[in-house]
Amino acid sequence: ADITVSETLALAEGKTAVLNLNGKTLSHSDEVNKYAINNLGNLTLKDSVGTGSVNARGIYNGYGNGADNVATAKIIIQSGTYNAKGTNGGAAIFNYGIAEINGGSFTSIGGYSLNNQAGSSMTIADGVTANNGIYCSNAKVTVNGGNISGNRSGCHVVYAWNAELTINGG
Repeated sequence: ADITVSETLALAEGKTAVLNLNGKTLSHSDEVNKYAINNLGNLTLKDSVGTGSVNARGIYNGYGNGADNVATAKIIIQSGTYNAKGTNGGAAIFNYGIAEINGGSFTSIGGYSLNNQAGSSMTIADGVTANNGIYCSNAKVTVNGGNISGNRSGCHVVYAWNAELTINGG
């Protein structure tokens, strides 16, 4: 069933999980200010039905409150729709670790759809749609395909600052 959480779901460091949205929606009750998930382990997200979504300020990968970020946190996204509802800097995926984006659709109201912070890495495959671009600061991002646009005022298609950016397609 659809579910609304009142606290950010956390996957602990060293743990592995697969979340299949299965056509359902995961939302945070404070979707403008709170992240739905904070992955510190190894998390795979997919949607076997094709209509599932996550609605919140976004999803953290490896966020450990500053100096405690977990660079080994790994998120793999195979499919699904990820909507960042935060109007002041939310990102569908806010990455501090390792992210493999193999499919899915990513939207953001108030920030970049895919945000990569210092020390993180992200690989984006064909079949990915990101409507408010990619941000990378001191990060490594490889784009192998997909449709990436900057639909919001102030968002670049790709903003790379002191980053290693490789674009092979898309």
